[in-house]
Amino acid sequence: MPLNRKSLVDQVEEVLLADIDRGRWVGLLPGLRELSNTLEVSVPTLSAAIERLVTNGVIVARGGRRRFEVAERRQSRGSNAAKSRQRLLVITSKGGLSVQSKAATDIIHAFGSALVRRGWDMRFAELDFYDALKPHRSWDDLLKGEQVDRILVLFGREAIGRWALGTGLPTCFLGGNAGALPIPVIAVRMHQLVEHALGELLKAGHRRFLVPLCRREAIFVTRIRQSYAQALAAQQLPARPEIEVPAADTHSPETLLRLMERAWSQTKPPTALIFSDWRDAVTGIGFLLARGLRVPEDVSVVILSMDHQATWFRPQLAHYAFPEEGFTKALLRWIDGKPHNSDTLLRKMLASFEPGKTIAAPRS
Repeated sequence: MPLNRKSLVDQVEEVLLADIDRGRWVGLLPGLRELSNTLEVSVPTLSAAIERLVTNGVIVARGGRRRFEVAERRQSRGSNAAKSRQRLLVITSKGGLSVQSKAATDIIHAFGSALVRRGWDMRFAELDFYDALKPHRSWDDLLKGEQVDRILVLFGREAIGRWALGTGLPTCFLGGNAGALPIPVIAVRMHQLVEHALGELLKAGHRRFLVPLCRREAIFVTRIRQSYAQALAAQQLPARPEIEVPAADTHSPETLLRLMERAWSQTKPPTALIFSDWRDAVTGIGFLLARGLRVPEDVSVVILSMDHQATWFRPQLAHYAFPEEGFTKALLRWIDGKPHNSDTLLRKMLASFEPGKTIAAPRS
C-alpha cells in the first residue's frame, strides 16, 4: 500500500487553517508576498493553499488586489484564542520583506520564531512611509478592529515614528532614524562603518575616495560626511565631503551612475569606493567595467551591507556582516522591556570585517 505523503500545498493549508482557528489571523490576511515570506514558501504554493480555503469557505476574497479575509464564522472561533495572545505589528515600506536585504529578513524570521515560541503573533503591513513628511490618517486603518500590543518598524523614519507614538503603543525601529523621538532604534550606525572602512583603505595607501549616498536622510548624510572629514583629518589629508560623499534624493541605477560620472569627470578620479549595499555595488562595479577599470587593480571596493547574493561575486568583496543573532537578541530585550547595547552590535560588526580580494594599493 503506497504511503500517503502530504504535499507542500497540503502542509501550507493545514498551517493556515490552524493559525486562523487559534486567532493568529483575524480579518484581512497579510498580502501574499508578506504571507509567503512568513511561511517561507513560494507565492504560487501559498496561492494554491488559499484557493482551497476559499473553496471550503474558510476565507473569502476581498477586492480585486488578491486580498483575502477570514470568514465571519472562523473569526468568531478564533477571537477568544486571539484575546489571550499578544500581537506585534511589523510595518515595512512598500514591497514588504521581499525588497529587503537577506540579513533583514533573516533577523525578522528568527525574531518571529522566538516570539511564536513565547505565545506571540506577528502581523505584517506595508506603508509608503519612507518619504512621508508627516503621519497619514490612512495609517490609522492598521489598528481598526484588531488587537495590537507593540509596533516594530523596519527602517523607520520620523513621520511613521510620530504616528506610532500617537497610538500609545510601545514602538521600536529595526534600522532607520527616529530623530529626537523617544523610540529605541536597533541598528549599527553606518557612519561608524564608513569611518572603519576608510581606515582600511587608508592603510592600503588610498587618498581619493567616493562614498555615494542615494535617497538618504539629511541627518544621515551629515553624519557620514562628518565622519569622513574626521577620518581624513586624522591623517592630515584634505577632504571635500560634498564632492567625495555626494548625495541624491532618489535611489536608482541612473542616479548612482550620474554620481559616479561626476566623480570620474575630475582630473584625479577616486581610487577607492565604499558602497552602502549590494545593489549599489552591482551598478557601481558595472560602471567601472564599462570604463575598462578592474577591481582591485584600478579601483578598490568595500561594501558595508553584505547580501547573500554578493558571495557569488568574484573577486570576493571586502565587506562587513550583520550580527544577526545579536540583532535578534536586542529585539527580544525590547520585548522584555530591557535596553540593548548598541556598542556591542557595532563591535561585532566591525570584528566581522572581511578584506576579501577587492582592496589593493592604488596605482602610482
